[in-house]
Amino acid sequence: METIVRYSLEKSRNIIFMGKKARVHYDFN
Repeated sequence: METIVRYSLEKSRNIIFMGKKARVHYDFN
């Protein structure tokens, strides 16, 4: 159970990180 929670947290963190990267990329365009 703990591993599933950790995995989902890591996944959401990656999604947030990608969103921030995309936002920065769009701001520079």
